[in-house]
Amino acid sequence: MSTTGPGIYNDIGKRARELLHQCYPPNSPSSNADKLFDINVDSRCQIRGAVPGLRVFSGLRFPLDGKVEMRYFHEYGGITAGMNLPAPDQPVLNCSAVAGFGNFSVGGHLFYDSSSGMFEQYNAACSFSTPTFMASFALNDKADAAKGSCYWSVIPKTAIAAEVNYRIFDNETAFTFGLQQVLFGGMSVKTRASSTGRISALIEQQLLPWFFISLSGDAIASDVTNGCVGISAFFMSSINNEERKSLSSSLGNEQLGADLSFRCSLFNAQPLQYIRAKFKSN
Repeated sequence: MSTTGPGIYNDIGKRARELLHQCYPPNSPSSNADKLFDINVDSRCQIRGAVPGLRVFSGLRFPLDGKVEMRYFHEYGGITAGMNLPAPDQPVLNCSAVAGFGNFSVGGHLFYDSSSGMFEQYNAACSFSTPTFMASFALNDKADAAKGSCYWSVIPKTAIAAEVNYRIFDNETAFTFGLQQVLFGGMSVKTRASSTGRISALIEQQLLPWFFISLSGDAIASDVTNGCVGISAFFMSSINNEERKSLSSSLGNEQLGADLSFRCSLFNAQPLQYIRAKFKSN
């Protein structure tokens, strides 16, 4: 959440989403029997301070998926407008707005496909948040999916989260529960379990103030050998303090700054038992 207001739409349910899903392997292995590993690269840049309350955000992922977005933050609301770039000549336009007062916020998000001339998706959500607790409810996928989540920082270094997803037209419900514990020396541990029988664990170590590395695993509870593992490296930097002062003074703007992040992840694309058999055959 933004420290000056309710933030933007993506901030609703963000803390629970990060605890339960960030840096874990994909939910299902690749269907390509000859592909042993998947590599994902995610880079993001946010420039702030050029205009009070306005930020420019850009993101690029590999396999290719790009985004450019303008974000405006206010004491009582936040607005975003931008485009996703699945293809240069067929951008998907998106906009969102969130309004909040005190501990409550509510917002909506629209996606417009310029190639088909139709709204590809529209979502709505609301949340209640405090410094240690957040609860949210969202209607996604054109009101076909309902999601509720909560996050609670039990004590300063321990947090728990829960999420329930309900597919309205299919009448399917799934639950996910997670726990995060911060240990000594910049190390943290996360675990999660879902009603579908999947269990996951992740260890993340901070090696430098701006560099993190994590090791994660995911498996079916009834057959742990049929699981996936992955490693992820995360670089995070904020241009501020002396660097920001030097840059902003040269441009005549004392508030100018930027946030940069880069994540590279390597996951095995096939169950572990398949990889062992593949290496033995070679």
